[in-house]
Amino acid sequence: MLEGRFGVRLGDEVLEAGPGDLLFKPRGVAHAFWNASDETARLLELISPAGFENYFPEMAPLVAATERDQAAIGEVVARYQLDIDFTTIPTLAEQHNLRLG
Repeated sequence: MLEGRFGVRLGDEVLEAGPGDLLFKPRGVAHAFWNASDETARLLELISPAGFENYFPEMAPLVAATERDQAAIGEVVARYQLDIDFTTIPTLAEQHNLRLG
C-alpha cells in the first residue's frame, strides 16, 4: 500500500491496510478492495503471471457505463477465467459505508 487506507476483504477476513503494508492475494480466493477513508488511496499491485493486467482497462469502461452490457462483461470475465459475483457489491458498500460511483 502506497498511500491512504484500504479496506480489504480476503476470503472471509476483513482488514484494513495502509502505507507500507503488503498483502498477498492467493489465486482462487475471493477478494475486494475499497478506499477506507475520504482521502486519496493508492496501491501498487503486482500480477503474475503476466496478462491479467489487461483485464482492468478492458473492464473499466464496461462497469462505468450508464447501461451495462452484461454480455460484454460476461465475455471479459470468461476470457480471464474469473468468478465474479457483482450482487455482493451493494452489501459490501452497506457494511463499510461506501459510496458507489
